[in-house]
This record gives sequence, structure tokens and C-alpha cells, in this order.
Amino acid sequence: CERGLQQVTKNSPLHGLLLSTLSEVQLKSGNTALATINSNAAIGILFTHLSDAKETRVAYWLRGAYQGLGDIEKENHHPAIALGYYNKAIALIDQYYKGQRKREKAQLSVLSGHVLLQLNQPQKAMEQYNAALSLMMPSFQPTTIYDLPQASDLYGESSLLDALHGKAECLNALNKK
Repeated sequence: CERGLQQVTKNSPLHGLLLSTLSEVQLKSGNTALATINSNAAIGILFTHLSDAKETRVAYWLRGAYQGLGDIEKENHHPAIALGYYNKAIALIDQYYKGQRKREKAQLSVLSGHVLLQLNQPQKAMEQYNAALSLMMPSFQPTTIYDLPQASDLYGESSLLDALHGKAECLNALNKK
């Protein structure tokens, strides 16, 4: 990333993408302070290019930067702030990719469910997990929180497992109340 940052035009969309990628590496390395700085810089750069019709990938990259900043805030034990960034990423998908990017939207719903559980809101978290499952399996349309997808509809996707695990955590939390 750092080598690429030296090669690209400063404040270009690629510069923003590389800063976002660098922040993900820094988060995985445990350096949340630098990750936050680079993620915010990436968002600032990418946001300025969002309306540029020639830059068709910017909305997707900005979605990733918001998701990354949400992950940083989640790691820093700020679940409400993380949820705000996940919602911004979902809004970008809804605005720029109507009906597309279902996998990414499902992943964001799962992440939102996780932080809602941290906020002790299992009912709202369950809604997010169900939304993720419905995005990945359109035939799954739950009528109660206890509904599960048919076994024959399941397939190998980590987000499915995360959503089902999240549902189990929600049910456990709801039964403890």
C-alpha cells in the first residue's frame, strides 16, 4: 500500500482506495489510531469524487471505507458509532447499486447485527440477521424470529454461517430476558 501511495496522484480515487486498504492492514495489526486516520482520509478523498461520472468505482470503494471505519470503531468498543458507519455503507449500496451487491449488503447486515447485540438490542440484531439471510436466500422470508432457512437452501458462504450464529446469539439473549 505504502509503495502504491507514492505512485498514485494525491487525492485521486486510487489514493483514497489505497488509504482505505492501508487502514484495513493497520486494523489487523492492532494499530487502530493510524487505521482511523487513514480511513477518515480515504473517506474524505473518495467522497469528493463520488459525483464524478468518470469514476464508476468510487461508490463501491467508499462503501468499503465506511465498512472499514465501522470495523475500527467496533474494535475500539464504540458499537453505536460503528453502526452509523455500517448504515452509511448500506445507504451507498442502496443508492448506487439498487438490487445489486447483495453479498456486501448481507455482510453489512451481519456486522450491524453484531454491534446491535453489543448494544444489548437482540430484537433489532435479529432483524439484521434475518435481512442478511433473506438477501442471500431470497426464499427465506421469516414470519417470526424463530424461523430458520430450509436446510436445502443453505450453501457454502461464511456470511450465512455468521448470520445463523448471530440468530442463535439473539435467541439466547432474548430467552435470558
